[in-house]
Amino acid sequence: MSHIPKYDLIVVGGGLGGSSLARAVAQSGARVLLLEREHQFKDRVRGEAMWPWGYAELQSLGIDQTVHCEFGVEQPHLDIYFDGERVVRRDVTSTSNQKLPTMLALRNGGRARPGC
Repeated sequence: MSHIPKYDLIVVGGGLGGSSLARAVAQSGARVLLLEREHQFKDRVRGEAMWPWGYAELQSLGIDQTVHCEFGVEQPHLDIYFDGERVVRRDVTSTSNQKLPTMLALRNGGRARPGC
């Protein structure tokens, strides 16, 4: 009879959400299996932006610098346009509870910030 491993959590999907969840739960001592169908990383963007509260969650997981350097660029302002003209400009960093900017995802991969 072969040994069947037991896990506390099985996460399907090794994207940003799945891998972040798997890491956070594993760091708390749980036995975690992360399943991903791709053999190589594919540069796909699922979301266009991460709001300040999401950025704060990345900080609490300790992966904010990695995500920032590899995939994102800070966007401190939110511009809203109507009929081709900007009607609102919000300073997200100073007006959010977290005092953090919005993070925009880069579609072209590579390093977002020099020196990372």
